[in-house]
Amino acid sequence: TATFETPQVAFAYERGWRDSFKRAGFPGPDEEARLAVDALGEFAKGGIVVDASCGSGLFTRRFLKTYKGRSKAYKGVVALDYSDAMLRQAKQYMEDENLLGDADVCFVRADIARLPFPEGSLDGVHAGAAIHCWPDAKTGVAEIARVLKPGATFCGTTFMNPQVPFFDEDQQAIFDNAVREFSGTVNAERGFRWWSKKELRDLCTECGLVDFKCEIRNQFIFYSAKK
Repeated sequence: TATFETPQVAFAYERGWRDSFKRAGFPGPDEEARLAVDALGEFAKGGIVVDASCGSGLFTRRFLKTYKGRSKAYKGVVALDYSDAMLRQAKQYMEDENLLGDADVCFVRADIARLPFPEGSLDGVHAGAAIHCWPDAKTGVAEIARVLKPGATFCGTTFMNPQVPFFDEDQQAIFDNAVREFSGTVNAERGFRWWSKKELRDLCTECGLVDFKCEIRNQFIFYSAKK
């Protein structure tokens, strides 16, 4: 997490860093935002949505623009991140794009494992390219499940382990475990973690979420589940 707390990384994130994700199959912020908006669905319209681990506000801005000025706008969007530098950069981008005037966005510095929201208070949570950096993903997803309203969606994206052609899910799981052991990412506290579809589904299920869905493109996975 310390990497993303530096002003240099916050400045560089949308000025080249994020472009490197294309090599893993990430389709780009516009398409990723569309997937998120579709997954958050009608339930979230008119409600409060949190862009968790928002970084420089890449998706926060798109959530504000998607329904801005329409009758079914989000009531508010929360840009939440652990990094003060990222939140400052996010605010600057939004000022530059004149997105702060309507006061339908707020900035919250918080740990994903200790969310400062009441139980059952949020209409949706999105975490773009984030869960692979969380030191304790299980606690983070459990916290997200706690603060979602029944019927609300948690969605996000992350990097998958390389997929092996013709492997069934059990064989892929064995390969995934071997990759993580080799790369030193079994414990996310030791660095960046790759995920598998099965791990994400099991994690959501363990945290009380249902209706897990995903879309996979190379090493990119978009996933969603409901409270």
